[in-house]
Amino acid sequence: MTRKYLLLALKILIIAAIFGFLFYTLRYNAGELKKVEFHLSWPPFLLSCALVFLLYITQVLGFNFILAGVARRVPLLETGAVWFASQIAKYVPGKVMLPLVRFSMFKRRGISIKQVTTAIYLELVCMTGGITMIFLISSFAWIESINIPRWPYMLVVPIALLAIHPRLLEKAINFGLILIKQEPLEIKVTYLQMILLGAWYVFGWLIYAAACWLLMQALGDTPLALAPQAIGSFTLAWLVGFLTFLTPGGLGVREAFMIGLLSHWFPVSVSTAAAFLARLQWTGMELLGAALTIRYRPTIDPKDQA
Repeated sequence: MTRKYLLLALKILIIAAIFGFLFYTLRYNAGELKKVEFHLSWPPFLLSCALVFLLYITQVLGFNFILAGVARRVPLLETGAVWFASQIAKYVPGKVMLPLVRFSMFKRRGISIKQVTTAIYLELVCMTGGITMIFLISSFAWIESINIPRWPYMLVVPIALLAIHPRLLEKAINFGLILIKQEPLEIKVTYLQMILLGAWYVFGWLIYAAACWLLMQALGDTPLALAPQAIGSFTLAWLVGFLTFLTPGGLGVREAFMIGLLSHWFPVSVSTAAAFLARLQWTGMELLGAALTIRYRPTIDPKDQA
């Protein structure tokens, strides 16, 4: 019980520190923020929002393909309804609601918790692997400026191709499940399918890279030479926010990292505006997707009634 309260206190302190950093950044740069007049250019901003939504569509398609490989094929609109509903649920602290929503809704299609869990694991691998690849590509242009050599980048592709092998993924996942005393999973997706899935998710994150650049363009005439730095900052901040369990949906964590990273190359005022607009984009497009697909929630499969 004492350990539980200590962990809770630690989480509260870290969250307080993150939001304290955001507040301090805004307060410390209040003078600069007041002097700067943001003239948000709506065409690139709206196009950026559309590309973020298109990224979501690629991820729905990816998860639909994964689900068909580990369980059964589900109508795409039903998969979209579950996927967007779970994205909204992730804002509940602890990140347990995302899988619970998928477990509950796909159960109506006769898909077991074990199968949905396998699909979620594969999706996580593809999502984090894809955005990591985009970050590495974007950072290749400026990584030496912070005294980090480029030669390790040559190892990225062979390591990635090895890491996504289904048998290795299965062993890694099952090792973790054994540690928490859960039943092992079986991944039935082939190696070729994993390669195609990885390429598909990289393609989706390339769309997001374009969305990031358009968002920066909407805030001002940003030089094209700074595109790799902007994309690298957005993608790394997303990855850190996604992997943290401290706040729902990485709220605050992602913004803090994004402001800190972007501020190396852009004014703090622009970096702050970009971080908060990016959050509005993500949440807004999630709500839009949920609204468009809500009527397509999974129905009970007649085959499962027989």
